[in-house]
Amino acid sequence: MARKDHWLPLLVEVFNSGCEQSQFIVDLRADRATIETGQELCLTLWPFISRLPANIKTVRANLPESMDYARKFLDQLSDDEGYYQGLYKQQCYLAGVDDRLLKSVKPGPATTNLCDHIETFCTSEDFREGVLAIVTAELAATVFARHSLKFFESFFEIMVV
Repeated sequence: MARKDHWLPLLVEVFNSGCEQSQFIVDLRADRATIETGQELCLTLWPFISRLPANIKTVRANLPESMDYARKFLDQLSDDEGYYQGLYKQQCYLAGVDDRLLKSVKPGPATTNLCDHIETFCTSEDFREGVLAIVTAELAATVFARHSLKFFESFFEIMVV
């Protein structure tokens, strides 16, 4: 069991709080059209998702030679075959967002800020900043998926009936 004063439980707590206050989650709870919210989410995050493999490769390239396990971990996340991006695109297609629309996305200020920050951390001379940025991004995605899953399941359950 993790210690209470360790940074990881605190980070998860911050993510959980952020998800509870996320406009996307609030919109799902407010019975706003689930597909409309899904479309907005796909378009908002695509610039970040599309650049993530390159950021991961940059961090991997900056690792010391002795960090074999970290290298293997980043190899799994690097998505060289585009598998995870493909899954993300499938979600977008389900929401009615096609490749043409994804390619034409102009990121808003919040997305641009997010992309700039992760790129800064991933290109830092201190490889640890990049590793922490990638792990944080993965953790944030997992926490958000857990928070939003029940709303999307409810939506599709109604659609099947």
